[in-house]
Amino acid sequence: MGGGGDFFSQSECWVGVMRIQERDKEIIRRIYEQQFLFHEHVERYFFRNASSQLARIRIAELAKVGLLRKETVTVLGNRRIIRLTPDGLELARQLHHFDIPQLRRLDLKTVEHDAIVTSVALRLHELWDGLWVPERALKKEDYTQIPDGVFVFQNSNKVALEIENSLKGRNRFLENLDKWRFTPMRLVLFVTTHPKIHSALKRFIDQGPGKVPFALVDWDQLKNGTPTVWCPKGELQIFDRRQF
Repeated sequence: MGGGGDFFSQSECWVGVMRIQERDKEIIRRIYEQQFLFHEHVERYFFRNASSQLARIRIAELAKVGLLRKETVTVLGNRRIIRLTPDGLELARQLHHFDIPQLRRLDLKTVEHDAIVTSVALRLHELWDGLWVPERALKKEDYTQIPDGVFVFQNSNKVALEIENSLKGRNRFLENLDKWRFTPMRLVLFVTTHPKIHSALKRFIDQGPGKVPFALVDWDQLKNGTPTVWCPKGELQIFDRRQF
């Protein structure tokens, strides 16, 4: 490895003379899961009680020892994203529960959607103790409908996460809802990013399969709070407990 020699042990992790902290490991895990992070992700969810400057310094240090690299995304106004280097990927695979295929190049058509998925997953990590399984780690043979990710809890309950950042047609959405009848979930949680999408999905879900537990929450409310979620049978409070 670029940092020099045997860098990983059961108790500690070193790259050269730099000790990799638990927070560093968590950042590396999340990049591995989601393919990339924005600086805003790191600042908000890993340095919440520190300055943005400290977050940028630490990312620069991890890049200097060869674990992270930066890319510029032109379709997002030349915003810079953080990705893993080959050495960072090697470390991530040792730190993680399962293998996640990595994209050599990000899909520019979905990068904005993927960034929101990452934000929602990181926010839910603050509220829940479940294991996050991202879309690329889900086995298609186990899911008739592949969500943006699934939280798996200690009692084996699963909550599927679907980010709705654009309004799909009614028929297409109902077809997707119907597929959930064949995939057992404790809950399928839709997170909407616009009031018009939220209103439309309420109407669509009311017309969907009644036996599937669907719920709906607004991202702006979830981002900074623990709102109740809407479901066809009433409102639920699912963000006030660590296990689901």
